[in-house]
Amino acid sequence: MKPHSTLLVWLLLCVTFSASAQVQFKVKLLPDNSTYQVLLKPETTWAAPLNAVPSAQVTLVVPTGGFSVGTVTSLLGNWTYNTTITAPSENPGYDYIIFGLTSATSDIPFVQGEEVA
Repeated sequence: MKPHSTLLVWLLLCVTFSASAQVQFKVKLLPDNSTYQVLLKPETTWAAPLNAVPSAQVTLVVPTGGFSVGTVTSLLGNWTYNTTITAPSENPGYDYIIFGLTSATSDIPFVQGEEVA
């Protein structure tokens, strides 16, 4: 039984380390006070072909009824508004606004510590 326990611990450690965040996100209110920009900051540098992003999703959690989606302008890759989950029973005071990457891209430069709009 001990070899199985050791293997299980090893697998859990591998999964834990591989699941760590690779990109930090920030939402910034622009000077017009009505437009928001999502920025990312890579924790490592990824050169081609490792910078390919097959899919991605960004979810904003906002107070219920306090946010409406207007035009989505993609600066890198092709992003779109997917849906809004309004006041789910698990968190009724908030809405979940979901945006997604519509197709794979390698347009996003992943340079460690450099913010990308």
